[in-house]
Amino acid sequence: MCIIKGVKHFMSNGAKTFRSASSGKYDVESDSVKEIRREMFEKSKSDSVNLRSDREKIGRDMRNGFNKVAMKNG
Repeated sequence: MCIIKGVKHFMSNGAKTFRSASSGKYDVESDSVKEIRREMFEKSKSDSVNLRSDREKIGRDMRNGFNKVAMKNG
């Protein structure tokens, strides 16, 4: 009985989705999708600050590593 109920739910959901898509309602999004989209495409100051500090840290690590290799081989 549970399997039949699951198949029935799947088919009704598919029919509902197909009906809304065929009528041109493509942009219906859930709240979680809207939140993910906002996080991905919204640029904030904290992101630029974090990127700048990450770039500085990477540069410092590269200089330290290069200096260690240069001192070993020099």
